[in-house]
Amino acid sequence: MKKTRLGIMTMSSTKSPPFAERENFEFLSRTGDELGVTVFVFFPRDVRYPERIVRGYRFLPSGKWVRKTFPLPDLIYDRYFYTGLENARTRSNIKRLKQDPAIRFLGLGLYGKWQIYQLLSRDPDLKKFVPHTERVTDMSVVATTLDQHDDIILKPVAGSLGKGVLRVFSDTGGWKLIGRNMHNHPVNKIFYSKKDLFNELTQLFSGKKYLVQPYLTLSTPEGEPFDIRILVQKGEQGNWSCTGMAVRRGQKGSVTSNLHGGGRACHVEPFLDRYYPVDKKHTILEKLHELINRIPPYIESNHGPLVELGMDVGVDREGNVWLIEVNSKPGRKVFLQLKEEALRKQALINPILYARHQMQCNTGG
Repeated sequence: MKKTRLGIMTMSSTKSPPFAERENFEFLSRTGDELGVTVFVFFPRDVRYPERIVRGYRFLPSGKWVRKTFPLPDLIYDRYFYTGLENARTRSNIKRLKQDPAIRFLGLGLYGKWQIYQLLSRDPDLKKFVPHTERVTDMSVVATTLDQHDDIILKPVAGSLGKGVLRVFSDTGGWKLIGRNMHNHPVNKIFYSKKDLFNELTQLFSGKKYLVQPYLTLSTPEGEPFDIRILVQKGEQGNWSCTGMAVRRGQKGSVTSNLHGGGRACHVEPFLDRYYPVDKKHTILEKLHELINRIPPYIESNHGPLVELGMDVGVDREGNVWLIEVNSKPGRKVFLQLKEEALRKQALINPILYARHQMQCNTGG
């Protein structure tokens, strides 16, 4: 019986082997071998049509990665983070892979933050969880939102890891600007002229598309920003379920709670016990489970196949729950920080289990 081939599509790096997530991919490879799935890692630029082969990397039982030539995979686990700077060959190969009738992507990457906001806003039951959002077409949009709310947050449409997220609020007769630039360096400035503020924002935007929202107080009384990362995945039965959730706490005074910006992880229920009364805690948990049950099938029905989603959820001082971001290529670092090794392994193994489920369905097994 032919073994299922699962290709992990990712980006090249200067590391050895030349890609990120090496330890995760090693675990996926070992798990694949145990489940009868051949796992290899490849870059889209290395696909060769019409030979229907690809040069990629296979993890051997000896503990080494080797570069080999493989037939095109049956299934693709997309861990490629698109930058918009892909060359023509890479773009063409990705397009052909997605159109190839003999290949199935476990999940199709989500659109940008603006498209997801528009999609969620169409559902009246989900709209209540989404902060009002405007696309920054020019600085007049920022000016209007700042006049209306006096405290705003700006996010790059295609950003990640907290890079480029900025907060602007009135302070001592001027406007304070804090956050991180696109290189993840801290920003902390005050302006007494809106013209100077908007000139600075234009520089920080670096030509990238941005969204603006009213600032929500999603922080502890001590001033630590926090959110709740929820990982939902499909597994061996092909159904959505919550793999786990954790609180991410940022550094005091920072804009985001992202772990790459110096944040740390903690368990959800003890955190809620500390900062919310019992009745609010139960209401918050009910709303989290409402999002877990509603978001994945809703987005999938309007977008296309998905295998996993990371949902970042904020809770304000009054206990209102806000959906901050939805990501189709979530990381697992939060579970590593929690020292929840079994949970982290389950988060890694689920895509392999789902891949095997897909092939069994296709073959009637």
